[in-house]
Amino acid sequence: MPNWVWVMYYLFLLLTLISAIYSCFRGNLIYWAYATVIVSLMVPIVGLLFRAQRTEAMNELAYLFSQLGNGDIWAVLITVCLVYVGLWWVLFVREEVDMDAMIRRFRKISEMVKRRFYHLKNKSDRKREGS
Repeated sequence: MPNWVWVMYYLFLLLTLISAIYSCFRGNLIYWAYATVIVSLMVPIVGLLFRAQRTEAMNELAYLFSQLGNGDIWAVLITVCLVYVGLWWVLFVREEVDMDAMIRRFRKISEMVKRRFYHLKNKSDRKREGS
């Protein structure tokens, strides 16, 4: 796989680790955060050991899917851990983001934009009438 894919993958896992540590310090989702710290540290190690077994003919993702189809325990473990990381992000965002405040902010911005366009439209109409 291209290097940029690996960079994004490891940055995603690093960001996951940072979010879990942040959640621990805030006292939110403590047990989920502890598990996320363990998983985000374990996935790269297990993944490297797992990918070392593949042949050169397959890329890493194809190898993971083929081994998942064969019922390989390491492929299942990696897949379950990545699904858990996705679940963590859903829980983390739901806990940390105040959706009501975000909706109010979007509405406020929308009203400001509408007023600005209304003002510009009236200004251009007055300019046309004056000419």
